[in-house]
Amino acid sequence: KAFDTVLSLDDLAALITDHSQRSSTCSITSIDKCMVFLESLGHKASAPVEGINVELLPFQLQSLQWAIERETTPGGLESFFWERLPQTPLYFNPLIGLFKEDEPKLVRGGIIAEQMGLGKTVISLALCLKNPAPSLPASGSKVSDIPTNPDRSKAFWDPDLSPNNQRECEEGEGSSPYISAAGEQKRGSLVSRGTLVVCTVSLVGQWIEEARSKLENPGLIYPYHGNNRKKDAKVLCKNAIVVTTYETLA
Repeated sequence: KAFDTVLSLDDLAALITDHSQRSSTCSITSIDKCMVFLESLGHKASAPVEGINVELLPFQLQSLQWAIERETTPGGLESFFWERLPQTPLYFNPLIGLFKEDEPKLVRGGIIAEQMGLGKTVISLALCLKNPAPSLPASGSKVSDIPTNPDRSKAFWDPDLSPNNQRECEEGEGSSPYISAAGEQKRGSLVSRGTLVVCTVSLVGQWIEEARSKLENPGLIYPYHGNNRKKDAKVLCKNAIVVTTYETLA
């Protein structure tokens, strides 16, 4: 009854039937059909990647392109399950037979589940190089300032040019403190365009060594573990690939 003011149930059923004939999403009406729809038996290959000093194999380029699509598909992962019904404000999920008016949350990403030895590390490194974070906001910008600066001018987003640099974060342990407009000292979050890699303690050194050997610029890898690590958010947020351990995060 909540949707009676939008469409009658008969009209809505006819609209779903018509739309399902033209939409791959609306044909996913069971778990089995969902698994068939999501299964990949081959994929378009990515173009070669600059910055990697090894040549990716054809199946690795296919995995790379798949990963890029998982990060860039409009609507994200929810677009596989929810679709906007034309001429209505409704979204429909045929797998669970549910309607809703709220736009689905944007969720992106995936799992590269190649078997051991098939190049997950080099594929992941290639993904970091091929699909980097947007150039703005710049690393080091304050997350707390984002909602208050809708113009997103470079003067704001670049922390070195920011008119608020009198409140620049001071170096220190953990998240860096700054002085709020009310004169209170607070701890804020900084924007980072980098990638965080988390390994077990037994593998972190091996992963760092392997990753550096695959990159034309080994300096892109920044280790963050051990007692002598530099606990400075301003340093961390400026690095391209930060490698740490589960124990450090905990």
